[in-house]
Amino acid sequence: MIHTSNQEKSISVYIVTHKDSPKLIDDACYKQVFVGPYGRKAYEEGHLAADAVYDGCGENIAFKNSSYCELTALYWLWKNDKSDYQGLCHYRRYFGTGLGHLLKVLTGANCLFLHGDQMCGIFDKGYDAIVVRRKKHPRGMTVRESYASKHHVEDLDACRDYIARACPEWLVPFDTAMDRHWTYAFNMIVSRRELMDECCSFMFNVLDGVEDEIDARLPCYDEYNKRVYGFLGERLMHAFIESLLAHGGKIKEQPVICTEDPDAIRWALQNLSRGGV
Repeated sequence: MIHTSNQEKSISVYIVTHKDSPKLIDDACYKQVFVGPYGRKAYEEGHLAADAVYDGCGENIAFKNSSYCELTALYWLWKNDKSDYQGLCHYRRYFGTGLGHLLKVLTGANCLFLHGDQMCGIFDKGYDAIVVRRKKHPRGMTVRESYASKHHVEDLDACRDYIARACPEWLVPFDTAMDRHWTYAFNMIVSRRELMDECCSFMFNVLDGVEDEIDARLPCYDEYNKRVYGFLGERLMHAFIESLLAHGGKIKEQPVICTEDPDAIRWALQNLSRGGV
């Protein structure tokens, strides 16, 4: 339990990993969630740490991990965790502080990750969600144009068609997000549970609604693009953030500390202009 707003509140931020990777932050609010074949094997053989979980337990979609990526962990969090504040990051991508971000750029050191008490300080200031610092697309491309340059844009358009039919109240925030020249990457977020429920209800409703159509195309995709639902999730999360802001919500953008990516410094420099805690 941690202290926020003069009350004891619980916070859980799950670090998604698909392999044997260390927990790089010594903070009780962070827990590892193992996914994929490694996660299943570690769970069945009893090799998970006491504070770690496998996304195939409880209500889950772990069997979809090859195409849903970290979203199977997000689904597990949504359906099984009961903390007041919930979040998701990655074994190689953590929420960071402004100073930690600068140190990563200058020295390559992985330090000064965003801790639970700092998150509570952010929420105490009236913010509704913590998200990654927005990522600008090259050459002035919109979100949709950027998606089309790397993925199969008909999948993104299928999401829009489904939203228009099944949940039209989300169409304006979705279209607004797709017309932006930047987005929020990696499906990383920390928010109070009610907002996480809203985000996940929207996201998984849409993905479930387009799954049959997209799955029929998957055999023709390369291995990278078979991770399609993870890529779509990033864009749907952006639509959720647009809706949150349109309804008077407040988000706090924090830098990402990339611990393994070969382009971590380049990515960090591109986004250095925006501040964090």
